[in-house]
Amino acid sequence: MHRCFKSRMDRAVLNQSQPQMNSDGMGVMAQQRQQHGKSTISVQSSGEVRVPPDVLYFTVTIKNSKESLEEAQTSVKRRTDYIAQVARKNGVKGPNIAFSTDVTQGVPEGGSAGIGGSSPYPISGGPRPGLATVHTEVTVSCDNVVKCETIRNTLIEKLDNSVEISSVHFMHSVEAKEKAR
Repeated sequence: MHRCFKSRMDRAVLNQSQPQMNSDGMGVMAQQRQQHGKSTISVQSSGEVRVPPDVLYFTVTIKNSKESLEEAQTSVKRRTDYIAQVARKNGVKGPNIAFSTDVTQGVPEGGSAGIGGSSPYPISGGPRPGLATVHTEVTVSCDNVVKCETIRNTLIEKLDNSVEISSVHFMHSVEAKEKAR
């Protein structure tokens, strides 16, 4: 921040070029400048602002493998629906619940991977039927710690070990960063 203050001060003060310290311990540089025949003082300073995080989030990872893709998707969908229901019940709005899904079709566990065991495809070159894996991540964002921990603890208590729940992460929204500036 740079501001110019016009003042009629004693020449001795204006001629000082050494940094001055104010009561807060911040450096203040007084310099004499001639501007249209008037004396000005230029003051420069910097400050620090602490802003608490205003967004909390955690991620729930669900991974399920079944013989058919439909079975795997149904199993994962039941869990994602439950996660969304618990979040909404605790006051989390729709845009603060994000889903990301990845589906893969692979070789059955213990199955042959083709000649020499190095290829995922049989000699014919086409994909082999196998286990379908659905991997979904659900990110729940909250605006306070109590809400976030309540949802997270409920999910830990009610969901089985096939679901991984991350710890709570804290961050600043774009709006909070702009407001701090």
